[in-house]
Amino acid sequence: RFYHLNEKASAKKGHRFQKGCCEKAAVKGDLALVTVVAEAKLKGLVYVNEKFDGWKSHCVEILQRKFDQETRTFAHDAEILGELRDVMQQGGQAENFNQIQKLCMPFL
Repeated sequence: RFYHLNEKASAKKGHRFQKGCCEKAAVKGDLALVTVVAEAKLKGLVYVNEKFDGWKSHCVEILQRKFDQETRTFAHDAEILGELRDVMQQGGQAENFNQIQKLCMPFL
């Protein structure tokens, strides 16, 4: 799924996002996603994953737990990484933590 910012959106009125969809098209035997947008003048696209798998789902769950709604801030990085290390140890992936951390940090 994606959301696009229509051309009538302005800073004064707030952003107006419209939901769109993706269609699959064959490209040399492989499937590729083709974005279909009704409007000719597009301001921008925001792609949103609806579901994550594996280590990404663990990262999202940790971020949800470590987010403070009142202050609208996340916990310190060390606390988030400690939680990630605990989750990886429970999953038997503690020996790969440095590699997983390199993957997770841009995601977090």
